[in-house]
Amino acid sequence: MLINSFRSGDFEISVFNSLEKKVVDKWDQMNSTTLKSSYLLFLEESKPEDLFFRYVIIDKVFDNEKKIVAIIYFQHLKFTINNIHLGNSTILNLAARIILFVRPFHFLICGNLFAVNFPAISFNENVISRQQIIDILFLIEKLEKPDVIILKDLDEFFTSESLIEYGWKPYPEDLTMALDIKQEWKTLEDYKHSLTKKYRKRTEKIIESGRQIIKNEFSAYDIKKNEKQIMDLFYQVASRQVVRMGLISPDYFYDFKNIFPEKFNFMGYYYQNKLIAFTTYVEHGDILEIHYIGIDYKFNKSLSIYFNILIDGIERAIHRKKIQLELGRTAREAKANVGAIPVYFNDYFKIKGKLANSLAERLIKYFQNEIGEQWTQRHPFCK
Repeated sequence: MLINSFRSGDFEISVFNSLEKKVVDKWDQMNSTTLKSSYLLFLEESKPEDLFFRYVIIDKVFDNEKKIVAIIYFQHLKFTINNIHLGNSTILNLAARIILFVRPFHFLICGNLFAVNFPAISFNENVISRQQIIDILFLIEKLEKPDVIILKDLDEFFTSESLIEYGWKPYPEDLTMALDIKQEWKTLEDYKHSLTKKYRKRTEKIIESGRQIIKNEFSAYDIKKNEKQIMDLFYQVASRQVVRMGLISPDYFYDFKNIFPEKFNFMGYYYQNKLIAFTTYVEHGDILEIHYIGIDYKFNKSLSIYFNILIDGIERAIHRKKIQLELGRTAREAKANVGAIPVYFNDYFKIKGKLANSLAERLIKYFQNEIGEQWTQRHPFCK
């Protein structure tokens, strides 16, 4: 449904809150790699908690004709106490609860909270420039009036120089962990033999710890049948994260598997006939992503569940002849231990209002302390 439209120079900008058919037909004319309507519709219809969507279509006006020249995708998040977990920081927890109870913050994200390296702007550079895109982003920000606006995964040509005059600041700490899959690795044994003696022994010990785990590939039917246990495991992991920006609905995994049966895979981990963990995979061409996971932490240490999930991901990436395994943003120390390295993104943000700034500063500091002080880049491979 069209919720707003305005002009900027020779461009007509239309803002929609859903991808109805007539919008889809036009949207897909841009033929974007990431912004495919089928995937965005899946996200919209999965109804994630407190999340709304904005689809922006930019037309160039030629006399009396219009031609689509750009699309921009936004997610609008109502940020409440459900989105943060501050561990044992009683004072910060209390302050956050009071502030967010009185007035939840609104985040406008040009990007996707459910995916890594997901450029949300697609445009025809021959007709519209990056500077004109930035001007339009600023107008949309004024229209939406968020407390926080985040521009994620921009290409390298969106620079601080072009964004700083609008008040956006770079966020250089945003990174993901990724493992490049070497061409000579044909099996997991090849990966293990490429490790130093110390890390090879560690990997073998992890695999041995998980010998009693039985792994089953889930169909859409299996996911639906085990939905309650799956969500319980998912929330055990999510509840430990400092900031939880994208909280999925119970139908998320079922719908993903049902709509994209080849692209999305779900693996259940059983111990003594009990579902104790799961991992999900999303294929992006030559890249395999370990997507969401769930773990029963009562068994995590004794069975080395988390590390076995990482190793299983490496083995799957090798067997499927991928060039990279995408491991995500959290648990950087663990991922560094299997050979992953940081990949940084070109992100920018703006926070409005003293209250939002005050809370955000404390949250960012707490988040960086939780992640930054506990991880060191490792070098597990033989030179």
